[in-house]
Amino acid sequence: MDKLKLGVIGVGAMGQHHARVYSEFPDVELVGVSDADAARAEGIASSYRTKFFKDANELLAKVDAVSIAVPTTLHKKLALEAFKKGKSALIEKPIASSLTDADEMIKAAKGVTFMVGHIERFNPAVAELRKIMAKEQIIRLEARRFGPFMPRATNVDVVLDLMIHDIDVARCLFNSEPSKIQAIGGKAFSDKLDYATAIMKFGETDAVLSANRITQKKIRELEVTSKKEFLQLDYLNQTLDINRSSVPEFITQRGNVTYKHQNVVEKIDVPKSEPLKLELRAFVDSVRSGTEPQVSGEEGKKNLQVAFDILKKI
Repeated sequence: MDKLKLGVIGVGAMGQHHARVYSEFPDVELVGVSDADAARAEGIASSYRTKFFKDANELLAKVDAVSIAVPTTLHKKLALEAFKKGKSALIEKPIASSLTDADEMIKAAKGVTFMVGHIERFNPAVAELRKIMAKEQIIRLEARRFGPFMPRATNVDVVLDLMIHDIDVARCLFNSEPSKIQAIGGKAFSDKLDYATAIMKFGETDAVLSANRITQKKIRELEVTSKKEFLQLDYLNQTLDINRSSVPEFITQRGNVTYKHQNVVEKIDVPKSEPLKLELRAFVDSVRSGTEPQVSGEEGKKNLQVAFDILKKI
């Protein structure tokens, strides 16, 4: 089997890892990387035994597909250039700066694979949760995505920077769109929203999503309540616990009556793996087979729509 020729445009905090992972795939040739910061890109290229391209279009001419991990404002321009040349592309989230841009990108991606990088879909703990909840009815969902302030992320609101991950997971679990949204948020260290909480209605069920970049601890947690179980997911450690209630007991000892009601906790055996590797493997497989990716351009646009709806409420 011939190696698939891949490139990475944008090798900053996330893009550098795209280059790393592609360099590790035995069926992929990492043709090169491109970035506005030439010194950084040359260093990344050297680390992964590939070439630095000053001109992204020159790189596009030599690949079958590309990861685009640049600031969101540049997504449309680079995606359209890739699609015009008949190249498949994985675009880091969010898909675009506007719904109009997203529509243009989706329309242009004819005959190629267009995937959006919503990485938590590929978290092994989320995959196990989806299997369990396929047979259960969710009656409440709560997500917390907190972390310290990072100056590099101040070009977008926290809803588009962090919360959009949980928007994607919630939509995926409910397999529907929210019918009602309430939201609050504010600024702390930047000119954009640094913290936000959204309450979304999926039918009669509440999904509460909180995200901030002001907390001095990195937290990535999801809790799901069904009629029979309470599930706790840790994205960072890729763990999933199921809490079930035991039968309550009244115990009499020396004339005293005590009440005992314990939880039974089942720890799911999650096959741990790096979500980015799973995501990029899925992208490579979609490009090779021509099948629709798990997170298509349309899915990316729907997540962006919900994010904008939340921002309108703040």
